[in-house]
Amino acid sequence: MYRSNPQENAFVVSAVNGVVVAYRLDDGSVAWMFQAPEGTIPFASPNELRVRGNQVFVTVPRVHAKHAFASADTNATVHVFCLDYATGGLIWKRDIRERVGIARVQITLLVEGGRVLVAHNGALFAFAVETGEPAWSVIVGGAVRRSHDQPTPLAGPSSARGD
Repeated sequence: MYRSNPQENAFVVSAVNGVVVAYRLDDGSVAWMFQAPEGTIPFASPNELRVRGNQVFVTVPRVHAKHAFASADTNATVHVFCLDYATGGLIWKRDIRERVGIARVQITLLVEGGRVLVAHNGALFAFAVETGEPAWSVIVGGAVRRSHDQPTPLAGPSSARGD
């Protein structure tokens, strides 16, 4: 399941609209592709993406709206996927379900200290890197929710070092 040499299968990975694609660095050919099974937000949306060691972490938003524009009672789901770097195979998946007032979903993703951290709709969710088991969740900034139009910045010691 894990690659022994990081350069053995060197890829650049992209994720847009629920499609994750790994391109070989040496020639640009497609190494693997993963399609989020539940679909994506109805509008073009880049997904948050992080590669750490042998794992690819990606968030895929989906708004469940009956009309072109979401209302105050619109539900949104953020799918959090962990994929195998070498094959694109699914390791684990978790869902964050929230009510959102608009059709724009802002997500921030950070992998730090054995946790996958996802900021969404004014809350911060932590999952175990290896299993995806929920570790904890908190409201960011106390009880005040941030604007849906602005992502919640996240940083940790690794991001400060440029890892």
